[in-house]
Amino acid sequence: MTSGNFTIGMNEQVNTPNNYYQGYIDHLSISRRAKSSCEILEIATLAAHFEFDSTSSYTDSGPNAVATTSSTNSIISGFTSLGISNPAFSIIFWIKPQTLSGTLVHLSSSPSGNGSTCFSLLGFASNGAIIAQVLTNNGTIVTTTGPILPVPLSWTLVVQTWSETNGLKLYMNNTFVSSIAVSTFKGSEITSNYLTLTNYLSGCVVCSNGLIGSLGSFTGAIDDWRIYNRELTSIDVCTLFSAT
Repeated sequence: MTSGNFTIGMNEQVNTPNNYYQGYIDHLSISRRAKSSCEILEIATLAAHFEFDSTSSYTDSGPNAVATTSSTNSIISGFTSLGISNPAFSIIFWIKPQTLSGTLVHLSSSPSGNGSTCFSLLGFASNGAIIAQVLTNNGTIVTTTGPILPVPLSWTLVVQTWSETNGLKLYMNNTFVSSIAVSTFKGSEITSNYLTLTNYLSGCVVCSNGLIGSLGSFTGAIDDWRIYNRELTSIDVCTLFSAT
């Protein structure tokens, strides 16, 4: 078939008023070929992808076109899955630090960096080690610690994953480096949440920061930032490391 009409949100074979779909439809696309299972999994679970290398550096190239604002801060909004408790997720990006301090990723229910749930997901400890964290349902920050990166350094892939079953894990490049058992993740229980990249907003001073040493901005470069609404496996991490 080279042409034709598509009716969206209505069944023309059913009498009105029962012929209309009740609900939301978003980001409809039509492919001229059958998608593979790997492609479908990527589309279904990639929440946002910021490549930082185009003329529109803050445009989400993932399937959801997540909104972002940027000036001295990079704030990504609209993460509804992080607003509920115990959502599996993975954060993956490349960094090239000039100093081993500061916050890499901060989660908040308010765009000012604070709110009912606010804490730093990734950053550097006081000794320069990279750390990944989650906030549990009882309000405790649980941390797993990675290596101290040499400076100056070439680009390094950082991956944080969490799920109820496997807890908190940290990968560097394509290597698993540390983990800790933690079975809960405290959501804000409101609709939208904000992720602030490589910066520390004024509202963050009231938040739980765990073992983050210096509560300031990260000095260095960041690239190809992604977040998934599932736990990436070691095979996934290896594939993404090799492909970028």
